[in-house]
Amino acid sequence: MPEQKLRIGKIPYANLFPIFYILENECDCSEYEFVEGVPSAVNRMLRMGEVDVSPSSSIEYLRHSDEYAIVENHSISSMATVGSIILLSR
Repeated sequence: MPEQKLRIGKIPYANLFPIFYILENECDCSEYEFVEGVPSAVNRMLRMGEVDVSPSSSIEYLRHSDEYAIVENHSISSMATVGSIILLSR
């Protein structure tokens, strides 16, 4: 029986572009496959075991911290104000 490839959740957003660019263009991809989706879909796939590793939101981690492991000293974050997420309401 052939070994299953490592399934990596891929969120196609600009803040993750550098990570996936390196993985896709400078690494041997024969041992893994990418499963693309928006953050909510990738979070669900991670929770359901449909992907093995993935970037995920801090809220997803807090809701299921007993099921996940954090890669220490790695995050997509900023020391200053970021305007990439805007909440609008009437």
